[in-house]
Amino acid sequence: IMIIERFKTLAKRNDSLDWIVEGLLTSGEWTYFVGEAAIGKSFLMIQLCDALQKGGSFLGMSCKRRNCLYVQVDTGRLEWKHHVMSIAGESFSWTAYALVGNFLDSRGEVETLRQIIWGEYEKDSQVYRILKGEPYSFIVFDVLNKMSAVDINTKPGMSHINSTLAYLTKRGEG
Repeated sequence: IMIIERFKTLAKRNDSLDWIVEGLLTSGEWTYFVGEAAIGKSFLMIQLCDALQKGGSFLGMSCKRRNCLYVQVDTGRLEWKHHVMSIAGESFSWTAYALVGNFLDSRGEVETLRQIIWGEYEKDSQVYRILKGEPYSFIVFDVLNKMSAVDINTKPGMSHINSTLAYLTKRGEG
């Protein structure tokens, strides 16, 4: 249903948002962070994950504590290690990297990552011994054009990406 009202009426509503980064990011939503290559988007997201994992501050804004997973498919292993080490080398945030290329196109890879995201793996597995079954509540996917062979500049391509990311990140879907 469409709502039409004056700005001042909307502004006076007694609604609240669940900010995970005060005034910047809300809980339960998606945010696409885009820009030219090599301008520091990944560095900023590493810092954001670190701040959320601690429940600290990010660019002067307070953060609620979240269990963070940074899924990196754009950078080589040694370069990724260098980035993490130089920005948040003591962070308790998690990262998944060295994934299979175009992993969003592989049902098996998607299922494995979904189990990791939601902590739904065998309790006697090596993964459980490391991660303890705690689901992730903040996830960064870096970078979309390396996660799938589809053309992300087309409506069908982005539809495939969005539906697969929704399946990965929304419990009970699928």
